[in-house]
Amino acid sequence: MGTSATATAVAEASSGTAASPGGRGSAPAAISVAPRVPAVKPLPPPAAPRVLVRCRPPCVEDVGARDGSTGGSTSGSTHRAVNVLDSTSLEVRDPALGTLIRRFAVDSAYGEASKTGDVFSSMRGLAHRAAQGGTSAVIAYGPTGAGKTHTMYGDIKEPGIVSLAAAELLHKAAGRPVHISMLELHNEGLSDLLVQKTPADRLRPVASSSNGPPLEVRGGTGGTMPIIEGAREVTAATVASCLSTIRTGLARRQVAATMVNATSSRSHVVVVLRCGTGSFTLVDLAGVERVKRSGAEGSILKEAQSINRSLQSIGDVVDALRRGANHVPVRNSRLARLISGALGGGAETTVLVCVSPESGRRDEAVAALCFADRVRRIPAKEITPAPAPKATRP
Repeated sequence: MGTSATATAVAEASSGTAASPGGRGSAPAAISVAPRVPAVKPLPPPAAPRVLVRCRPPCVEDVGARDGSTGGSTSGSTHRAVNVLDSTSLEVRDPALGTLIRRFAVDSAYGEASKTGDVFSSMRGLAHRAAQGGTSAVIAYGPTGAGKTHTMYGDIKEPGIVSLAAAELLHKAAGRPVHISMLELHNEGLSDLLVQKTPADRLRPVASSSNGPPLEVRGGTGGTMPIIEGAREVTAATVASCLSTIRTGLARRQVAATMVNATSSRSHVVVVLRCGTGSFTLVDLAGVERVKRSGAEGSILKEAQSINRSLQSIGDVVDALRRGANHVPVRNSRLARLISGALGGGAETTVLVCVSPESGRRDEAVAALCFADRVRRIPAKEITPAPAPKATRP
């Protein structure tokens, strides 16, 4: 029922239940009956994480890259190591020997011709869940240069997952505003991308800005989503204002040029879209980086080491959840604290793994797809039913 129809129904119910004035000879006063409000159907508990894989087209920079195991150069389809077989499976081959290395089964697989809109179509329900008061999350994972940031944020020609999610959430919000927060985790320091920073702020490991409160991560343990205290929220009522806010924050993200990626992300970025009691968390993880291949030195080397350590901590969380361990190491890094809840049943979660098809990056693709396989083995969180109320004696 639309808003106008609801208003009409309430008005009719109010007029129909008005009491007649009492008094001698008048009709008895009618009993006022409140209009019947349909019960809101409770959302089902979050399912186990779903895994999507997207294989990007070969890049010009990768043509001629060396394969450390075969010594062959990569160019064209004859040197493609990763192939999408169908909508739910991929394979990795050694193109020099023509041998199969491994096949992988996933929930959805997207090849080089896929569009970001195609990928988002399989996670559209996450935005709907958030609009209905639930909790959703998307986590983008993969090696550096595999297309994660392009998939998440897009460009002028093709909008990314974050833009599409914001537009879908606003559409389903039915006039309710969406509140946006945007955080960056860089060298284990958490900062607010929606707060303008001074040069001194860049040197602070945990502060958001000189005129803003420090950011604190609360919760995030026991399969629950964390709360970031001190993060700024920007309210958006239109898609245009929402996208403008996201672009402003993204422009403040730490990036640097490496031998693998001219605009390599040097931090993890977390966007939270909140609508009423619902929330949609979108995480763009920095890429797993092979220091020897990327040529990282100095401060960029320090960033790469920090990135790899934090991603290893996520691998430890995944392994613990997969085994059903009593202890999940969520405090080994801030990143683990931020997203372990999404992996452990605190949200309806899709993990998007991005890979490159080139032979020279075959080992990176295998490692990323192995991570995807481990995530798929995380069981759904067991929901303990509430105990029945005890009978009382009459």
